[in-house]
Amino acid sequence: MANKELSPYSIRRARNTRRAQLTVLAEDVETNIQDDLHQYWRIIRKHLGLVLAVPAVIVALTVLRDAMTTPLYTATAMLLIRNSPPAVLENATVTIVSQGTDSDSAGQDQTQIELLKSKSLAARVVAAEGLANDPVFRGAPKKSAGAVDALKRWVADRVGLHTPRQRKSAAPPSQALSRGLIGAYLSALTITPVRDTQMVTIGITTPDPALSARLANAHAREFINWGIEINSRQSEDAERFLQGKLTQIREQLEASEAAVNRYRRDKGIVPGLISLNGKEDVVLERLNKLAGDLQESHLQTIALGTQVAMIKEGRQDALPAVVENSLVQKLKSQLDDDEAQYATLAGRFKPDYPPMQQLQRKIQGTRDILNQEIRNAEAAVKEQFFAAQQREATLQQDLDQEKSYAFGLNDSAVRYLILEREADTNRELYNAVLKRIKDLTVVADVHASNVSLVDQAEPPGGPSSPDRNRDAITALVLGLAAGLGLAFLIDLLDNTLKDSREVERYLRLPNLALIPETPRTRESLYPAAEPADPKLVNGNSYKNQAVVSYNGRYSLLGEAYRNLRTGLMLSRAGSHPRLTLITSAVPEEGKTTVSVNTAIVLAHAGGRVLLIDADLRIPQCHRRLGVGNTRGLTEILTGLATAEECIQATAVDHLFLITSGQTPPNPSELLSAPQMRHLLEHLTRSFDHIIIDSPPALPVSDPIVLAQLVDGVVLVAAGSKTPKQQVKAALSRLRHAHAKVFGIVLNRIKIHKVDYFYPYYKYYGGGGEEEIDERPDSGAALN
Repeated sequence: MANKELSPYSIRRARNTRRAQLTVLAEDVETNIQDDLHQYWRIIRKHLGLVLAVPAVIVALTVLRDAMTTPLYTATAMLLIRNSPPAVLENATVTIVSQGTDSDSAGQDQTQIELLKSKSLAARVVAAEGLANDPVFRGAPKKSAGAVDALKRWVADRVGLHTPRQRKSAAPPSQALSRGLIGAYLSALTITPVRDTQMVTIGITTPDPALSARLANAHAREFINWGIEINSRQSEDAERFLQGKLTQIREQLEASEAAVNRYRRDKGIVPGLISLNGKEDVVLERLNKLAGDLQESHLQTIALGTQVAMIKEGRQDALPAVVENSLVQKLKSQLDDDEAQYATLAGRFKPDYPPMQQLQRKIQGTRDILNQEIRNAEAAVKEQFFAAQQREATLQQDLDQEKSYAFGLNDSAVRYLILEREADTNRELYNAVLKRIKDLTVVADVHASNVSLVDQAEPPGGPSSPDRNRDAITALVLGLAAGLGLAFLIDLLDNTLKDSREVERYLRLPNLALIPETPRTRESLYPAAEPADPKLVNGNSYKNQAVVSYNGRYSLLGEAYRNLRTGLMLSRAGSHPRLTLITSAVPEEGKTTVSVNTAIVLAHAGGRVLLIDADLRIPQCHRRLGVGNTRGLTEILTGLATAEECIQATAVDHLFLITSGQTPPNPSELLSAPQMRHLLEHLTRSFDHIIIDSPPALPVSDPIVLAQLVDGVVLVAAGSKTPKQQVKAALSRLRHAHAKVFGIVLNRIKIHKVDYFYPYYKYYGGGGEEEIDERPDSGAALN
């Protein structure tokens, strides 16, 4: 069975099946992608005006804003900021303190950037360049010189350029003046580090290009001077600090040297005559040797202890002394041979046979000798184990004694070394501080900095803001994105049925036809009279394009209903349905117009067609076909007239009509009576097709009753108007009554908003959207 399942034919068939499945899956994926793209394109085309209007408005507003904005000019200067300051003296670079003191390079760079953005530096530049009196920078009339002098004094006090007496007498300018100028300057300042370098660019943006270049260069210059001043002050502070420390270290050095001399005299230590290190080396060698011997003895004790454990477990044969003993191995071999010979003779002779008795005594003698040898080996192992334990204990005792001797060796000499080392440390520290003070004295007047001006700022050739091209492109892109997002949002919030794909996806029913929206006049929507004139259908004077004209030229509306006729004829297997109920979910969806036109196109096919107006509450079929409504369905069901008396011929060949008749007080009970079923059975013998126009399914129960008497139901929904939930609710009511629903008809579809109709619209002579009246279709108001 397994060979048959794995035969080459089965493998090829499985491969072909798998390949076919993958092909179908790939085609489905490609089809889904194409459908999704087509759906997106449909949404964009539907809201194309919105998609184009949003970016147009945003671009226009952006251009207007840029035109009203004052041009700004940005000038940039470039600085080189080294991580370490230049070396003025050998091994003395630390005496010159850079603006950033972080040891980490990244942290130091960030420190420099924050210093360049500081308010203190901004105040220096404002004071140095006299920005308080600059009308371009301030955008206000010039201030008096006193305000500038006050600002300069306040800046000098902030950065420490005054003497203590000057600092005490200097008064800050008004807070409003300083805060306003510094804030304005910082808002115009831009500090940008150049990536992976030690370069930093300083940018100043003002309405005047010359002023921007001047301030950028001033900012760089003041930053360098500020760093030099900080270095000078820090050098002075460091020198004063080290002078105080030098006195303290000198006192500590003198005290430590005196302590060394006193201890030397008290203990009688003569430098150079006692070799402490040599003694310590001898003790260390002895300790190392004892520790090595102890470790070796401990390992031997562990190995012998393992053999003793084997003896206690009865595994003497596995002892190394037994395994390596040639006599024991020879005896074991001889014993095996004798036992094998004895077993051979035992199969032929009795145990009292003399040769067997002799062989038995030989085996016993060999076994006794073997056991004696094994006992000797056991005794030797135990003796060695006892000796190893004693040796290990002796070595441990010697090691402990040697450690005690080493710890107590020459305590006085160790104390002497400690005092001498402390004196040497104080002496080295004193010499280092003394040298550092001398270096600071030399470099105190050296103006060194780790910041250099690489490129000076020059007046820019054009404005940096606003960038009209960039702003327009950005506005266009953002506007398109906003327009597309708004279009998709509107489509997402639209919960109506718009095309056949949504019908099939949401309702799981076929879409029988898409009926386009048609123009009409107000007179056709509300006729003043009801003349039974054939011209209402065939004549050119009739302007109500919602009713298909039999003698007129082919039109887009007629083609849509012919598609409905084809879908209806093919909706049932075996034969076409003869009894068809047409209803809708709610009023105002055009179901009466669909019922009338469906009956007309069925009559065009040549069969006898009967249209029954079962909307006993608001009948409209007689208005559409231009006939009277004196007697009809109500009279037939109540027995006041026969069906033959109420059937009326219309202006359309092969099309007959039973109107609703008088409005009864109980339409639902009347339609659910047995007379309705008998009437339909009687009429099916005389007509090929019977179309029943019923009320909407959600407000009343008439369609639910009639649905049980017909071959199937056609549900009409107004495209882009009726919510999906209402259509689904009506469909649920029909299915609960076990009605056969043939499909959905989408009515009032706008021609220019559905891709399906566009080629047909051109084919049937549509000259453009301006020829289409955007008012509601004629069938909408009737129901």
